[in-house]
Formats: sequence, structure tokens, C-alpha cells
Amino acid sequence: GTQSVREIGCFRFYDLGVDDDAWHFAAYCDNRELQVWRTDGTYEGTRAYGTINLVEGSSGFQAGLVSGGRDYLLVDNWPQLQLWTADGLLGGTSLVATVSEEPLPVDTVFLVAAGGRLFFPGASADHGIELWSSDGTAAGTGMVRDVFPGPGGSSPRAVPGAVLNGSLFFTGQSPDLGCQLWASDGTYDGTRLVRNLLGGQDCSEPPLAVAALNGAVLFRGSDGPGRVGLWRTDGTPTGTEFLAPGLVDHVIGKVEGDLLYSSSSGVFRTDGTAGGTRGVRDLGSVSFVTGPG
Repeated sequence: GTQSVREIGCFRFYDLGVDDDAWHFAAYCDNRELQVWRTDGTYEGTRAYGTINLVEGSSGFQAGLVSGGRDYLLVDNWPQLQLWTADGLLGGTSLVATVSEEPLPVDTVFLVAAGGRLFFPGASADHGIELWSSDGTAAGTGMVRDVFPGPGGSSPRAVPGAVLNGSLFFTGQSPDLGCQLWASDGTYDGTRLVRNLLGGQDCSEPPLAVAALNGAVLFRGSDGPGRVGLWRTDGTPTGTEFLAPGLVDHVIGKVEGDLLYSSSSGVFRTDGTAGGTRGVRDLGSVSFVTGPG
């Protein structure tokens, strides 16, 4: 049956993930108080264990996840973007670091765990918006590489599923290369261009990694006019290849080890190879309203 677990008097719930057989989430319990909760589906096992007090005018929760037994949240606490952590066993919240002195556009904020580290956008006056990483401590939090040298910023973009062998695959912009797919393990030397698809400075069809599948990362991209579609990469230039045409606009999920996705021409199924990518159904004029993430 369906029943209430516990009345907690909060609103606007945000999923952080599942850890130790408990669901972790954040919720507003008043307009200036963001609380971190866990529940195992019982009354006794449903409890708040941390609170983040917000300054008036703050947008509050931006992104969050549970990793390594701890919860991490990116919070707009006016005027800063802050990384917070909470301990679901011992209780309590603490500020890890301020990652931007100014708010970032909501649609640019992400938080992804890979290789024991957290990845997210951060900003500074000298470098603009770049990819940052954290090991959960203030000393271990900072920019991984200045992909777009100077204050312009590479405006990184990533989704949670785009992780392979401990590295995050993300979109970054630079003055010499335009918008390209990059990979990072959280270090300067380990942050690298995957492949320059367009061979120039074009950003008309920026690539976006959408999922990891069968030892590769799948991404949408283009290497020229009229050749936009689904690609795969193992993280090397020679291991990057075109799979199928069509603008990938939504990842539906995984079925029997394959990935289902929709594109401009219908629903497709892929095992991560060109021969194993095929249409499932033509949707006609039907479209999804959410993005690849």
C-alpha cells in the first residue's frame, strides 16, 4: 500500500540520491532554511541532520548528491555560490568553500561525482566560469584548468552520467578551439581535449556528453554542416567515432544494456556501436521538453 512515512512540515524537495539503503534529500522548511534529510521509509528512520541558513534574496538549492557517505550541495547564498557538505550519520552541515562570489545562471550549474572527487562550475574575476573540483575539503577545492585563458571562462557543461574511468566528460569553450568535448580527472594534466571535431572555433553545434555505456562515453556532436548526431569516445582522438545522425535531445534510459534516446527523427536504441544503433520508432511531431541530462 501507499502511506505517509512522516509529516515533516517542509516543501520543495530535492533528490540527493540513495546511500546505505536510505534516500537523502534537501527541503525548505521555511523560506530561509534549507534542511538535509534522510529516510529509510520508516517514521524513526526519517530525520533531518543538517540546516543551511540562507541570506534573504538567495535562490538556495542549485544541485546536490550523496557520495562517499556524505551529502554535497551547491547553494546560492546571496551573493555567493557555496559548496556545502552534510554527514548523514554524525549529523551537521558545514561550508566546504565559496566557489563563486557572484550567482551563476541556473542552467549552467551541475554537480557530478567522478573518481572520488566532485566536479562543478566555479568562477573568479581572473578566470571567469571554469570547471572546478573538490575532494570535500577547502584545501582540495579549486579550478582544475583554465580552459579559456583569462577572464572569459570556458562555461563548462556536464551531466551526471558522463563519467568514464574516473574522469568527467564536459563541454568547454576556448578561443582557439571553440566548443569541444573535454575530459578531466580533477588535475591540471588530466584535463584534456578529447578531440577537435570541427577543427576550428565553431560553437554552432556544441558537443554534450550524455551517458557512459559499454566502456565509452556517448555524446552528441558535429564535425561539419549536416553531420550532427550521436558519437562515442573512449577518451582518445582515435577512439572517437560517429554512430548515427540526428540531434540527440533526450536520454530516456537503459534497457537490457542498451541506451534509449530520442533524436530529431525518432526514438533510437544503441549498444554504443554504429552497427548496434537503430531506430525504434518514428515519433513524428512528438517532442520531449527536457534536455539530454
